[in-house]
Amino acid sequence: MSSYRAIRLVCCLLLSSIGISATAQQLTAEEEAIKYVVTTLFEAMRTADSTMAVPLFHESAELQSVGQKGDTTYLRQNPATSFIHAIGQEREEVWDEQIANLKIMRDGPMAIAWMDY
Repeated sequence: MSSYRAIRLVCCLLLSSIGISATAQQLTAEEEAIKYVVTTLFEAMRTADSTMAVPLFHESAELQSVGQKGDTTYLRQNPATSFIHAIGQEREEVWDEQIANLKIMRDGPMAIAWMDY
């Protein structure tokens, strides 16, 4: 997995603040709000619109990814602002990640959104 893909995955895991499972059942208002955050982030990435991504993150949010080089596993940590900045950079490639099988899990005010993309 590339570090960019890993950062996106961790980003999606840290985005939301509340939720439960949101797959084949009716979504609650809280789950809809979490789904909105996730889909808005992916739309911001697709359209290279960093201003759309800014309100989706807490001002001090950190993104973490795990990588491996040879036999060494490492943890990389970056401020979310670096990822938001990357979203808005001009590029030829469109970051058009289609999400599926969204599952939202909640523990108090923390939520994790897992999905295929």
